[in-house]
Amino acid sequence: MYSRIPEQVHSEKTIEILRLEEERNLYLKLKRQLRSHLSVIKYRSHAKNEINRAIFKRSDFFLGLAEPEHKFLKTIWQDLPPFLQSNIPPYLEVNTSKRTITNLIILGNNRRPYNNHLDIIEGIIERNSENRFKFLLMFNYGSKSAYSDIVKKKASQVKEIEILENFMSLKKFQELYTTADAFVLNGHRQMAMGNVLEALKQNIKIYLNEKNLMYSWLKENEFHVFTIEDFFSDLESNNIALSHPDALFNQQQLVKLTAKHNKQVFQNSIKKILKDGR
Repeated sequence: MYSRIPEQVHSEKTIEILRLEEERNLYLKLKRQLRSHLSVIKYRSHAKNEINRAIFKRSDFFLGLAEPEHKFLKTIWQDLPPFLQSNIPPYLEVNTSKRTITNLIILGNNRRPYNNHLDIIEGIIERNSENRFKFLLMFNYGSKSAYSDIVKKKASQVKEIEILENFMSLKKFQELYTTADAFVLNGHRQMAMGNVLEALKQNIKIYLNEKNLMYSWLKENEFHVFTIEDFFSDLESNNIALSHPDALFNQQQLVKLTAKHNKQVFQNSIKKILKDGR
């Protein structure tokens, strides 16, 4: 669904790259056309029609993490099925230990254009003049494309940016978040919420784009999260690490949020659906 509203989820820099990629890549055009024809032969229908049937005809509920996302998508697709709140993995105990400042900042969560990487990389080039910080660009999954090649080339020109391309286990992923001060995600849509939740657990400062509904959702749930504009300001003022009081507050809010949307509540929602269905 998000792929159908690129102007809503991509920055101007990302849109320009994708537009040029589409214009220049004859192979990509032919591949898409061939895939469309094969879909018609195999399923007697275009893939787009089948996706529409799956979303609007065969689905009874929209299982989501945050209702504001559903409300937004419903302004575009009025036939979207009703929202069903998913459970959030429990977080039961606040970690009160203070973190060691590392000056490491995690950028994005994969190669996909939804990350709008270039806006962040170019902002870093302008503002990290004293080379105070090190950056880890998460490029360890997602399709490789002309877009990802351009981003990788740009990032490779900045000696403070390390590009992580090897996929990691869950344990390694969690360990990584114990070593960073901040997580920066320039997505305009819901994405990387596993990364966000892990960052909250590990007392990491979180920077999100204000266009991202998850930023406003987290603020509504009283989390101390910050904008991309805050990130650039904090780079210049050397204020990247989250304060200990803010970190403890975020963890307390996470305990409340996961308790509110726990597994039992979700199971009761399913039971109610089944009961009402009868």
